[in-house]
Amino acid sequence: MINISNVTLSIGDKIVLENISWEIVPATFNCIVGPNGAGKTTLLKLLTGEIPSANGEVLFDNKTLTAYKAAKLAQKRAVVSQFHDTQFPFKC
Repeated sequence: MINISNVTLSIGDKIVLENISWEIVPATFNCIVGPNGAGKTTLLKLLTGEIPSANGEVLFDNKTLTAYKAAKLAQKRAVVSQFHDTQFPFKC
């Protein structure tokens, strides 16, 4: 389970995410929807630990993301980037 509690994130002097709280429960379908520039990708980067939260809390299985070593966290979750370089021929 992932819990986000009262997360606010600024980039420079611009608030990108403000007071976000969300509980993501295993085996459920969740969507992040919004217009360009709304902070969807930033929220995903926050959830994966790619960027740290300045305030608030992000918990994965009741532990902060920083409590995990990168290899252990990688065993527990998968991240599919929006942009990637495929190492084999792939057609959609």
